[in-house]
Amino acid sequence: MDCDEPRSAASHDWALRQTLSEERWHEARPKLLDRLLASDCVHYGPCDHCSLKEAVIRCKDCFPKPRYCGQCDVSTHQHLVFHNRETLIDGFYKPVPPSTAVQDLSGQNIIYEQVCLLPITQRYKICDCDPQNLAVVAGRSVVLICINGRYDMFLPVMNCRACLASWTPEVVDLLFSGYWPGTVEFQTIYQVDLFTSFEDLKITAPGLSRQAFVKMLQQRSQPFGRSGNICGNVFQKAFLEWTYCRHKREKLCGIDHFSCPACTPDTVAVSADGNRKLYRFSKTKGAEEQPFFSG
Repeated sequence: MDCDEPRSAASHDWALRQTLSEERWHEARPKLLDRLLASDCVHYGPCDHCSLKEAVIRCKDCFPKPRYCGQCDVSTHQHLVFHNRETLIDGFYKPVPPSTAVQDLSGQNIIYEQVCLLPITQRYKICDCDPQNLAVVAGRSVVLICINGRYDMFLPVMNCRACLASWTPEVVDLLFSGYWPGTVEFQTIYQVDLFTSFEDLKITAPGLSRQAFVKMLQQRSQPFGRSGNICGNVFQKAFLEWTYCRHKREKLCGIDHFSCPACTPDTVAVSADGNRKLYRFSKTKGAEEQPFFSG
């Protein structure tokens, strides 16, 4: 059968459309496999940014110039810590975490660890001294969880070399930067976008469990060279606290998602559970956790 002849008629025939589509995919499958294998080939050459040194890093998020030498990689990705990078190890590209840097010494790639700071909005000034006296150093370690999994980082601390003034990020700085604390002392930090994504998934697929979502985040970290556990209980508590605070903020702004256009202002009936998933804390044996709302 000539594929060009029935194409106009195929738009009205579902079975014919499916048959033609399957034939085209079958013809293209060997070529797609060859292109896939070719994309994994190692390309040696100079850095795409300085063109002076050999490229030792390939970034999957820096297109159209993904290849970096060691020096250009450090200067660029110290501010782009969420980019997924890989380097040549034993002749193959292998992923490396943001805390790993690579340097080319006499044709050999030397891998070493570097400090990875949490991207956060910093104070413009912490004292009346010259801003040139300010220096940003690494503070205590934190764990950041986002849609791409787990990142092990350090909080940035700003110090003044003249008057010895110091600034350390607080919860308000995290919230201003789009993060949410996983604990009161925020050893674990979540991106707010992760909570909205989890909520959208729960609405679209109500059967999705919290454990499955956390396991997906943990497995997503591994292909990018990152490792470490993600605690599901901490995620659940932080998500509920974020949901509660958002609800209170919407109340202050006059937003009411439960209002019914048909029976407002006197609501006839309300479904307490439905898709809202209310937990019965009083029915749980030995539970010390209290509900957010009384009654």
